[in-house]
Amino acid sequence: MQAYRALKNMAHESKNHRQELAFFAMELMAEHEYKDNHLNSLMINLYEIFSDFGQSVFKPSAWLFFTMIFFTIGYQHISATQNTLLAFFYSLSNCLPFGGLWRQSEYLFQQLFPHAESWSYFQKFAYYTLVTFNGLLGFIFIFLIGLGLRNRFRL
Repeated sequence: MQAYRALKNMAHESKNHRQELAFFAMELMAEHEYKDNHLNSLMINLYEIFSDFGQSVFKPSAWLFFTMIFFTIGYQHISATQNTLLAFFYSLSNCLPFGGLWRQSEYLFQQLFPHAESWSYFQKFAYYTLVTFNGLLGFIFIFLIGLGLRNRFRL
């Protein structure tokens, strides 16, 4: 682990960014093997799976699209209208709150869930769980896409 850290620092000093990222990934994998911390191991594994240690733009983009499809199905399942396009745009507006679509979120909500005021406790719980994880995962994957772009075009 210390050897990879030293190699990473030497690559940083010589401004060889690709080698620095490669040694960083190796350092994380060595740390994963060395330490017996399950939470740390889980986070390192997720970081590798979702973004290739911050080196991929494609992986988090694909995961973002997959989560939007997953939440589209979830919204469609609890919706009275069963409109796939509305559910997709509602999922998209929750994943990308900084875009212009978030302004239409209330309209999309009213179209998808016209009887929301009469929901049972379970329906409310399901809706708020979906919205929370939709926004959280959207934020995480947008961050990982930005990290991948930063690492790809770093001089």
